Amino acid sequence: MTEEQKEKVYGVDSSTLAKGPTLQELNEENPTYVKREYDHKQQVVVGSVVMFCVALAMVLMNNYNPKR
Repeated sequence: MTEEQKEKVYGVDSSTLAKGPTLQELNEENPTYVKREYDHKQQVVVGSVVMFCVALAMVLMNNYNPKR
């Protein structure tokens, strides 16, 4: 079998991939702080849905009756 046929059947061999420095090694040489960008709108939507589900579960488990 040729190398191309082996890659087609077995996939790429991870032992032949180029070995480079890890992220930890790069940061030890040159420590840089990465500014992360957050999607605040998505966080607000997910948080609101989670809080709504928690409130709904509390109401259902407590047999809520507002007429009492």
